[in-house]
Amino acid sequence: MKIKYLGTAAFEGIPAMFCNCEVCKNAFKLGGKNIRTRSSALINDDLLIDFNPDTEIHYQTYRFDMDKIDNCLITHDHNDHFYPEDALMAGNDYAKQNKHKMTYWAGRAAIRHAVIVEYGDGGPQNFENVIGLKEVEAYKTYKIGKYDVLVLKANHQAETTPLFYAISDGKKKLLYAHDSGYFFEETWQALKEFAKTGKFDLVSCDCTGALQKNWRDHHLSYDVDLEIFGRMKKEGIADENTKFVVNHFSHNGGANYDDLKPIADKDGVIVSYDGLEIEF
Repeated sequence: MKIKYLGTAAFEGIPAMFCNCEVCKNAFKLGGKNIRTRSSALINDDLLIDFNPDTEIHYQTYRFDMDKIDNCLITHDHNDHFYPEDALMAGNDYAKQNKHKMTYWAGRAAIRHAVIVEYGDGGPQNFENVIGLKEVEAYKTYKIGKYDVLVLKANHQAETTPLFYAISDGKKKLLYAHDSGYFFEETWQALKEFAKTGKFDLVSCDCTGALQKNWRDHHLSYDVDLEIFGRMKKEGIADENTKFVVNHFSHNGGANYDDLKPIADKDGVIVSYDGLEIEF
């Protein structure tokens, strides 16, 4: 299995428009891995996680084959993670000779948002042949393409129906847990159950707070990520062979990639950056 991080920032991106903080100014000076677009990831070239306003630039930058992507998992209904207005580009008025249909799997709030966009201009827009919508519920497992996907409840703004995902291809397991604070106990129990058939090979956790301290609600900081990784090992969800990644960064976290990497290296943790690909 492999994961490619297409974007690795929170809503504002780094550097953020209109912002003159030191993180944003230094990101421009440093360039490279310190420049971050909004978060999205591609699993094995065929499963997309989140569809945000930067998906177009991700496509142009990394040139992945959209025709191979049958399914997209949506984490929640914030527009830096789900922007269905751009999904309408799959329609015949915008995409010529497109016979491919992508299905978006999402919680109720995001599904409602997509339906409003799709039907909000006076009637059906006839996108049914290129856009599919499937509502998912927390703590249920779905067969999505070749993957078994466990849907988990995220600790984030409840009105957005926040979710994150545990994904198995039958051989490897991945946890993609972003836009969540410290996990709910029922989520921990579901993760333990999912790990009974094999520990997670890669765990990717929210790090919006970066080097701030004790971010536990809605988002996580690096110190709390370490606490989560430790509990995962203690409870048999992960082990010493698991790759631990921190991802989804905001300038409010007070750190650029170059600031955080030497700290994370000492802990054996990978700091994500746009374009990072990990095979495991």
